[in-house]
Amino acid sequence: MSYVIDRANLNDVDVLLKLYLIVYGSNYPLKFGTDREVMKKTIQSSDFLWLVARDPLNGNAVASVLFDIDLIGKIGKIAGLVVSPEHRKQKLASRLISSGTAELLRENGPLNSIYATTRTNSVSPQMIFLNDDFVPLGIFPNAHKLKHYETLTLF
Repeated sequence: MSYVIDRANLNDVDVLLKLYLIVYGSNYPLKFGTDREVMKKTIQSSDFLWLVARDPLNGNAVASVLFDIDLIGKIGKIAGLVVSPEHRKQKLASRLISSGTAELLRENGPLNSIYATTRTNSVSPQMIFLNDDFVPLGIFPNAHKLKHYETLTLF
């Protein structure tokens, strides 16, 4: 399948809400994955780059990643990476990250660096960032609370 990577738009909000719910359940801690109004503002904001991978059969978003952009500091943070269970093993997470970093770190681009934290309940997110040439910088034991405190990695 040939998935299309592009910017999220307001028509994607309902599909994205369902996607975050399916993958993370009702415990997702970030409002841009659970609050319709926050999602709309985030999609429209120049402080964020929200990319989605679209199913070529119906155009629905089946994977998503958000780049939180600090233009003054020229740094970005990757957040909210999610891929529909039915569309995994297609390298969509890597394609989303690569597309966003290429746009934001291009020559004379708006950012100098991008970082991410990943959960450690699965090695897959860490492998995605390693395969996309992110540098592992350390771990934060018990740094983030979902149902319980979790350890995060920094890339």
